[in-house]
Amino acid sequence: MVYHGPSSGCKACRTRRVKCDQGKPACNNCTRRRQTCPGYADVFDGAHRSQNKVVIRRLEKQNAAREAESCTSTPSSEGSLDLTTTSTNTTTRSSIVMPQGPLQWVIYSAATEENPEDQDTPQHLERLRPSEFSDPGLGDTRLIIPESIKPDPQNASINFFFRYYTGTIYDPQLHNSFALLWQPMYLKSSENSPLRLATAAVTVNVAMMWNFRGCDARPARQLFTKALEATRKAIGDAAQTNMDELLMTILIFDLYDALVLHYTPGPLTYGKHKNGAVALLRHRGQANYATDVGQGLTNATRHALINYALSQRTIMPAESAQLFEHPSITGRVASQLDVLGTQIANTQARLWALRRQGNYSTPVSGQRRKAFEEIIADAIRIDDVLMAWKRNIPNPDWLPQFVAREDVAPSILDAGFYGNKCAVWADLTFVEIFNLYASRRIYTLQMVRQSLADEPTLLTDSRYRAILAKANSTIQTLVDLILETIPIHLGDTVVPTNPIHSSGIAFPYKIIRDPLTGEPRSIPDLEGSDFRMRAAASGGWMVFPHLLEIYRFAEPEDDADPIILRKGQLEWVKGQIKRLQTIFLFCDPVWFKRVPSQGTSTVTNPSSETYSTRASNL
Repeated sequence: MVYHGPSSGCKACRTRRVKCDQGKPACNNCTRRRQTCPGYADVFDGAHRSQNKVVIRRLEKQNAAREAESCTSTPSSEGSLDLTTTSTNTTTRSSIVMPQGPLQWVIYSAATEENPEDQDTPQHLERLRPSEFSDPGLGDTRLIIPESIKPDPQNASINFFFRYYTGTIYDPQLHNSFALLWQPMYLKSSENSPLRLATAAVTVNVAMMWNFRGCDARPARQLFTKALEATRKAIGDAAQTNMDELLMTILIFDLYDALVLHYTPGPLTYGKHKNGAVALLRHRGQANYATDVGQGLTNATRHALINYALSQRTIMPAESAQLFEHPSITGRVASQLDVLGTQIANTQARLWALRRQGNYSTPVSGQRRKAFEEIIADAIRIDDVLMAWKRNIPNPDWLPQFVAREDVAPSILDAGFYGNKCAVWADLTFVEIFNLYASRRIYTLQMVRQSLADEPTLLTDSRYRAILAKANSTIQTLVDLILETIPIHLGDTVVPTNPIHSSGIAFPYKIIRDPLTGEPRSIPDLEGSDFRMRAAASGGWMVFPHLLEIYRFAEPEDDADPIILRKGQLEWVKGQIKRLQTIFLFCDPVWFKRVPSQGTSTVTNPSSETYSTRASNL
């Protein structure tokens, strides 16, 4: 008889050993027997079930056998208890001593022994790179805790997420980022608050993805639904609700949807929670700017809206000028980049509204030409301000250090290295700011190119021909700069690698002399900081949207004018996108599917959605 895995029926049917139809909310067997259906086991609970009793019974048997074998030898010291347990390598055994203090938790992703009778998943899912435990000698008294002794899976997921994903940079010129605000607000929130439930939904989702259990699975979706219900109640009782927590919760909902889009493409409803965040900002009024937390949340909302507007070619919300131009959220250097991003999004929306007006040979073509000239002038002005923004960066850590190709490990070169050098920084937060700057400039210069393509009569003027040539060369340079950041994001990773096992990943680095102390230091610090594990956790999430933007600019889904890249570069970019899909199991975005263009272009290009939510929110 072939074993197809544990039954997924309700507990009552499994106890009676009868076939369950798995009806919801109650199965047919329980309904006919007029008894309460106990429901169905949870996949996540099955993966993290308690096996303490099983382990203890196994250890007792092993100890009994051991005592029987050694009954004629010298007895062990009184008061000590020797336990033997099977390690992750089934061919070796490790002896452990009963601890005097509390047990230490072994990371939840360590490989466990599967018990088919207790497991609720339909099939055994392998884990890549399981934790390895050394085989201590007879005199080694180090404690090795059985992998099956685990805390509550929800708390384990939350601890994992905050350990590996939240930010660590506190540069005063950086706006109060989403990641830095999240954990402190979570710790201050009450149990079963909307914020805690939303956090649990996202973190359980991330944990299940790293354990290859899928995205938006039932445990995460149930928590997400509970969080939505709790948020509705909180909105109904606004007088008793912490508005900062409520806004953070809505931003977390938006992040959850962004995660789902990377794994299960389908009907595009992404963006609806952004409207809720804007409505709450309107309701909060001056409270948005009264505290550092309020300012940080307002900044995070603006950042998410800019990315969405750029990807969808839509205008920013009508309230943007009122909500997002307050002096308290525009003075910092990183915030200034978002202020420019708002201008870029609105100018791009004007361009596409003008393009949708139809035939260029109408009697008002002179007005259209003037409108395109105004868009070009605005884009050039924004680009000049962006270059000035970079020149005025106050912290040299924001700028890259470059590592020559010959100074990089061969494994990194084999995994993905473009050109003769790569860029490194002390922290990925600085990398993201740099890539954001490059991306904003590409959007700006593409508006110049698109306007000249839509109104080719402008190219009879030598001034516009020079502008076009400069835009083409600058875009190529900016694309090269983004591609030079891939090694610092991914190192030599080419397969799914849990950040718990990040110590084996090679990253590029550069030794420089500290200007203050004169001592040599490594950029990044791979041994004395958390850089390696944070890059393994979120580096791919941060660089993936930038690569998708390049792909979309080079092969647009409609009649947009494609950017011009050097020969073979786009194919290299596509290869790195596939690499990221292999490492993080991302699916193809919806617009990867080629559809015929509806405009004048004869090129067959992708459809309309792009993932533009930044992993800097993680």
